[in-house]
Order: sequence, then structure tokens, then C-alpha cells
Amino acid sequence: MVKSLAEYQAEVTRSYEPARQAIQNQINALAGQESQGLQSLQNQYKLDQQTLERNRDTAAEAASLAAAGNGGSFGGQANIANRKYYAQTFAPAQSQLQTNFDKSRGNYISQINQNRMSLESQMANLASEAHRYGISRYDAAVAQDKQYALEQQRLALQRRQLDQDNRLAQYLNQVNQLSKENQRLRGSGFGRSSIDSSGRYVDRFGNQGVINPIQTTEKRNGRDVLVNTYIPGI
Repeated sequence: MVKSLAEYQAEVTRSYEPARQAIQNQINALAGQESQGLQSLQNQYKLDQQTLERNRDTAAEAASLAAAGNGGSFGGQANIANRKYYAQTFAPAQSQLQTNFDKSRGNYISQINQNRMSLESQMANLASEAHRYGISRYDAAVAQDKQYALEQQRLALQRRQLDQDNRLAQYLNQVNQLSKENQRLRGSGFGRSSIDSSGRYVDRFGNQGVINPIQTTEKRNGRDVLVNTYIPGI
């Protein structure tokens, strides 16, 4: 008996489970990768920010020393140098650092999302493939079962035909043997007596017997008439 479609689908789903679980594990791992990656970008941003600040402090210290060495107003010349450094170097570098960080962070998140969507697409395709395969197996089993049933019917008909052919051959052989025997007996004057309507007869030795009738139909006056033909019992 062919299993149900649901049973085939359940079997196929179980066979696809290792592949599905492997993809699911990759999807689950993306969350951890995203968190670690963003933290790494944040840490690098802080280090770069600290480097800028150290460079700024170093430049301010150098400006102060230069002002003192020139004998000018320490505070005034240093402030001018610091403002110039901030405007020309520190501020653009800090702005670029923030821009680079935002871009790197956005690209990283976008890549993680693309990877996630790709894995989810693989998961959906796997489920679709499993569903189609389950239907394919079910259809193949149904077709095979139908073919088997048809083959069994054909073999049964063949056996019945062979059985009928064998019985007919046996019948014809016995009819032929009986005909030969009757001809021999009639030739020797010891044939059977006449057969009555029930098929009973008396042989040349006085023994009584019954002949099995073979029923056939004949056309008589436009009507089918049942005719009994008596031969020895099989």
C-alpha cells in the first residue's frame, strides 16, 4: 500500500534536516559576528580618535615652546597656532575619521544583512526542494503501485486464459479419443448403446455411465437453441 503524501513529506523533511540545520546555524552565528564586528569598528574608532587627540596635544605643546623661544607672548602666539592647527588639521581629520567610521559601520551592517538574506533564501529554496522531492517520490510510488496492479491483472488474465486453453485442449483430446474409440467399436459391432436425454448410457459390457454435457447454442428457426453434446466425464 502506498504511503500518504504527508508521510513522504515527513520522511524527506527528516532527510533534509542536517542541511537545514547547517544553514540555520550560520544564520544564528551572524548575530554574534555582527556584534563582534561592530565592536571592533568602535574600538578602532576610539584608537584613531585618541591618536588625533595626542597629535593635537603634541602640536599645542610645540606651539607653546615655539612661542616661548621667540620671546613673544606665550599665550597669544600659542593660541593662534593652536587655532590654526585645529582648523587646518585636527577638525578635518576628526570629521574624516567620523565619516570613515560611519561608512565602515554601514557597509559592515549591509554585508551582514546581505549574508543573512542569502542564507534565508537558501533555507527557503531547501524547503521548496524538499517539498517538490516529497511530491515526486509520492507520485512515483503511486505510478509504480498502479503499474504493479495492472501487471497483476494482466498475469491473472493470462493464467485464466492458459487454464481455459489447457481445459479446452484436454477436452478436445478426450473428444478425439472418444471418437476414435466409438469408431473402433462400431467397426467391431460393440459400440455404445444410445445416450438418453440425461446423458446415461450402457457400454458394450452392460456397464451404465453418465456423460457430462457440453452446452452450445444453435440457430433454429431464427432463435438461439441450447444444445447438449455428451462426452465422457473429465
